Order: sequence, then C-alpha cells, then structure tokens
Amino acid sequence: MEPLRVIVKPYRGITETPPDLSTPGVDSWVFIQLQLCFKKQGYVAEGLLPNVIWGFEQIGCDPRAVAAGLTVLRKKGYIYYSDELGGIIEEHNFNPIIPIWIRYTPKFIRLLIREDRK
Repeated sequence: MEPLRVIVKPYRGITETPPDLSTPGVDSWVFIQLQLCFKKQGYVAEGLLPNVIWGFEQIGCDPRAVAAGLTVLRKKGYIYYSDELGGIIEEHNFNPIIPIWIRYTPKFIRLLIREDRK
C-alpha cells in the first residue's frame, strides 16, 4: 500500500454541499463517503486510485459505483488524475502501467473548513 499524501490537517468538515452534488447520484454518494473517510481519519489525503477504491471496498462499497462516482467528480472538476509527479492524466494519455493518483482540485479544497481561514 502506497502512502497517502496529506493535504489538509486537521479535517474540520465542509462549508457547504455544492449545488451540483446536492441531488442523489454516484458522484454525491462518493463525495459524502470521502467526507466521512476524512472525518474518521482526521485529515484530507490524496492517494493512488486503486488504493482509494480498495478502501471503499473495505467498507462494503461496490468498486464499480466508486469508479463511476469518481469519474463524475472528475468531469465536474472536483478531482483530477495525475501521475506521481503531478502530471495530469487524461483519457488521451492514459497508460495502464503508470500509477494513477487522485488529486483534489481547488474547487474541492475551497469547500473544506480550514484553520487558516478566518
């Protein structure tokens, strides 16, 4: 298991549920599950795509639903996929040999309650 990259510590919640995630769907479900995970761990971290899906599986989630939700979150601009160095991976430059990291975009990070915000 690869280490996670902690980007926000401590996790204090989100400021709001974005309107485009307020209706039921695999994207809003994954978003909520991520928030629950962050709350349990006490921090927000980025990780390898297979490890994130594995983590969801450990709590009984269908990996196909997780992958579908992540795909929609990516299309809505909340996450992106990258290589280890942060290079963005899109469908046209996908290489199954290169490990894929899930990264959170500024759109996602702006929703987090941060100590440095007054």
